[in-house]
This record gives sequence, structure tokens and C-alpha cells, in this order.
Amino acid sequence: MHHQPRLPLPLLLALALASLLPAACEKPQPPPRQAPLVTIASPVTRDVTRERVYLGETRPAQVAEVRARVQGFLQTIDFEVGHDAKAGDVLFTIQKEEFAAQVEQARATLAINRAELNFAQADFERVEKAAETNAVSVSDVGLKRAERDKAAANIDAASAALAQAELNLSYTDVRAPIDGRLSRNLVDLGNLVGAGEATLLTTLVELDPIHVYFEISEREFTRYLRNFSGAVIEEHEARERYSITVALEGDEGFPHEGWVDFIENTADSGTGTVQLRAVLPNPNYKMYPGLFARIRVPGQVTPNAVLVRESAIQTDLAGKYMLLVGEQNIVVRRYVTLGQSVDDLRVIEEGLQADEEYIADGLIRVRPGMPVRTQTEAQASDADKQPAAERASQAQTKSEGAQGADGSGN
Repeated sequence: MHHQPRLPLPLLLALALASLLPAACEKPQPPPRQAPLVTIASPVTRDVTRERVYLGETRPAQVAEVRARVQGFLQTIDFEVGHDAKAGDVLFTIQKEEFAAQVEQARATLAINRAELNFAQADFERVEKAAETNAVSVSDVGLKRAERDKAAANIDAASAALAQAELNLSYTDVRAPIDGRLSRNLVDLGNLVGAGEATLLTTLVELDPIHVYFEISEREFTRYLRNFSGAVIEEHEARERYSITVALEGDEGFPHEGWVDFIENTADSGTGTVQLRAVLPNPNYKMYPGLFARIRVPGQVTPNAVLVRESAIQTDLAGKYMLLVGEQNIVVRRYVTLGQSVDDLRVIEEGLQADEEYIADGLIRVRPGMPVRTQTEAQASDADKQPAAERASQAQTKSEGAQGADGSGN
């Protein structure tokens, strides 16, 4: 009977430890990955006024070209460049001496003509009395009457010449024709102006109020005619019925308020548009002529419009869409038709009902066809309000649990 050789005890221990090593080094299987968490929200429903935004340009309510109406040398400039002026303010003066002399000459001529009229009248009366005794002929009376009438006509001519001379003298004070903001002087002192043409000296524009011109399409104009009419209306009606708001470059929202006061009397057949003008009070000169403007025009009211967050709307090649949570918490894509923006919300004209919920937050983690976990906005808000220490404690507990599962804990 043969006995198998017995292994040494150290070798047996080594073999036993070797058999245990794979089991000790094998890591546990990780838990299944959880579906991403998203926040769902319900649409907001409220009455919304349909609005259209047009592009336009600001223009002054009035523009006046200040020109020299008589010829002479520019003697003074009586305004500060870029300042305001009132109608009637003297802006420039032209040398007056020549025109003052013409006035005096016209007055002297008028005085001579009056004296001649007095003499002719007395001579006529003398001859007319002599004719009663047949001392003079009838033809002599007619001749003296004609001389008297000619002297009277000369007085009329001299009076007109005097009025013209006084008018020319008044033109040497070049005055502002309207209230407004002045440009710079276009002619310097000492230059001859008004020689052969009415020299442009400066310009004056009225800034308060200010006008904004814009164009609307033929389709929108005919819709307006169906709702209202093209009849002229009073200003107080215009303020109420045709109120608009305007934004310039860099403005937040549409801070400037006004109303439409003019609709062009014909449509442009070439462009298919109709021009409108709005008037806006501008007491602080926050708007200047010649600026690009956006004009927001309110329209009809849409009752119970469906509004969602602008950030929840996404785009692909097929158009605008939103993500909803369907059956078994599977994400589905829903294409929508957008309306106007209202603050940070967007009107959904088609594709979403008021009683349907949409994914408002967590969009970056999901795509159509994925399962998700959902929470309401209230639940998300409560989670955000959780104390920071409590969240840190939970995070540490999770970290320690993960280390124990890996066998790396002490």
C-alpha cells in the first residue's frame, strides 16, 4: 500500500490563499444607471394682444432751412452751435447800412409825391371853379384831373417802395422760423451772402414731438380697414386706438410711447406697402432724427393664449419643437408653431394644448425616446432650498458608501 507524499504545511497555506485571491479581488457589479431627472412645467394661459414689429426711421416733425433773403456781408452770428432756438430769435445779421439808406430814400420819395398830390389837387380845384364861369375850357379841367390822379398813383407806388425797403431792412435780421434745435453755421462772418441765390446759413429741426415713419404690408393694411376704416380721426382717438411703442438701438423693450397720426392716401403698388407715420413726445430729446427704429403695433386680443418658456423651445431642420413626457415616462418630440414673444415667454399657436406639460429644465440630458424621471417646478424649488450642509452630508455618505463597495475603505 503506497501513501501519497504529504505537502509541507507552508505550501498548503500558500495554495489556500491563492484560491481565495480571485474572489477577494472581484468587484461587485455597478447598480443600473438611473434615468435622468427633468423638470416639467404647465403652460401659462392668459389673454395676449397680438403685436407686430416694423422697421422704420425717425424724422423731425418740422425742418426749416435758414437762408439769407437779401444780399450783403454777414455781420454777426447770434446763436451757439447745437443749441435750441425759439421762433423769432435773431440768428444772423447782415450789414444794414445800404438797406437803411434805401428806406430813407423811399420815405423821401413818398414825401415828394404827397406834396405833388397836394399841388395837383389845388390846381384841379382852381381850374374846375374857373370852368363854372367859362373862364377855361372843359379840356383844361380834364387835363388837371389827370395830373391829380397821376400824383395820387405816384403816392401808392412810393408807399409800396417804402414797404419793400423796410421789408428788405428787416431781412438783415435773419430770424428762426420755428422752435427747434440748431445745426452749425454754414457761412462764416464777413462772407457775402444772398448774391444770386438765397444762401443757406443753417438748419433748424423740431425735435419735440418727433415723427417715426414705417411701412406695413398691403395684407395687413386691408385687415386694418376691415377692423376700422381709413377715415380721419381726432387726436384723442388716435392716442387710444392707434397707440404704438418704439425702440431705438440699445433700448430695452419699447420705452418710447406714441400714436399713429397719419396714413398715406395711396398704397405703393411697386412694393405692396402703405406708409404710416407715428408722432412721439420727445421732451428730453432721447430720440434724434435719422435713427433706425423698431415700432411695435398692437393688434387684436387673443383670449387664453398658450405661453411657454422661451428656453424650452428647440430647433432642428424640420422646425421648432418641444419635448414632452409621454407614456411610460418616455420623451417625445412635438413640433409647434410659434407666436409672439411676451417677456421671457413665447406664444404657442399650434402644437401644444393648455393642459399638457412640457420639459422645462434638464433638456441637455435627454433626447426623444429616452426614459426619464420627472419632478415639478415646486419640487425642484424645494430641492434648491435644501440646506447646503445637508446636501454636503448626503454627498459624503454616498461617497463613503461607494468607497466601501470598492473595498477601498479602512
